[in-house]
Amino acid sequence: MRHRRPKTAALTIATGLLTAACTAPTGGTDANGATPAPAVDTTATPEPAPAPPQQGALDEFTLRIWGAITSDDPQVRQAAEEQRVRAEEEYIAACMTAQGFTYYPRTMQVTVTVTEGPLPGSREFAERFGFGISGLAGGVLGGGQLNVGSRQVGPDPNWELRDAMSEAERTAWDEALRGDWAAIPEDGVIDWSQQGCWGQALMASFPNIRGTALNEEFRAISDELTRFQDAAELDPRMIAFHSEWAACMTQAGYPGWRNPRHVDRALFDEFLGIQDADPTFDLLAEWDWEAEPDGPPPFERDTASLREREMALALADIDCREALDFDAREREVVLVLQQEFVDRNRDELEAWASAAETLRAGRTP
Repeated sequence: MRHRRPKTAALTIATGLLTAACTAPTGGTDANGATPAPAVDTTATPEPAPAPPQQGALDEFTLRIWGAITSDDPQVRQAAEEQRVRAEEEYIAACMTAQGFTYYPRTMQVTVTVTEGPLPGSREFAERFGFGISGLAGGVLGGGQLNVGSRQVGPDPNWELRDAMSEAERTAWDEALRGDWAAIPEDGVIDWSQQGCWGQALMASFPNIRGTALNEEFRAISDELTRFQDAAELDPRMIAFHSEWAACMTQAGYPGWRNPRHVDRALFDEFLGIQDADPTFDLLAEWDWEAEPDGPPPFERDTASLREREMALALADIDCREALDFDAREREVVLVLQQEFVDRNRDELEAWASAAETLRAGRTP
């Protein structure tokens, strides 16, 4: 969800963090030194940051399960990411040594910055960007978003070592470090346990991703937590005041919407449909580059109609949420639902959190 609504395990963690249980984590830093797009730093934002929402019973468990690398606090995140990249480099070195190879840990510099601009979910954001969907191609993020990046400091200390190897030695060294990337399945779901020491280091930092013993051991409770989002939206208490919001939107001239997330999902699906209509990729495969070396013409995406509707709906949504004190009331229900979920699954959650904490603390090959 692109609104800056109160953060909940039901509405954010289940759709974001828990996705990592089935796929590799994206963004941020990683052990191969990839550097994300430069973050936008700021010393001030047009709006003060909202007070952090009250932590729920489930929020406390998910923080333990995923660790401080999920924190929204820039200072906490900075320290956690610095510790993570150091641990990954040390893990890789120990893993390579265990296989008879030498690897020198690289020095990595981590930066955590905060984007400038109006906060998603605010009136100013809605006035400028709507829900932030049709402007995605322009990199619309909104203020208060953490950008995590890393870069290698100085030259890679392993290149000189690698350059001195024979071709056979270099191939063996590369395979020990990275595994066999040519064997990645067509569905793109990577088994990180088969991606050499780098993949194993990543699994040590993110013990819940696919391929880990922890992921398999706690798959059942992970799946339950993923389903918690849909269960929360269907709870009678949530439906009751969502109906008030829907009535408000109908009165404003926008009938047919169940809740704010319904609007966001529908508009985003429409945006993806426009993106998918881009014929450029297919044209590239068959293009006569000798006859027309400039390549195919750029695809003009017609997002004007989408943007007009998005802006109108976003402003109506803001009006209705403010009139109904929507965010605070939703959070009250979510806190109750979190406590009920924890009460039903406390033993499994405690076992999962303890196991994840132990694995992150160990980080040994």
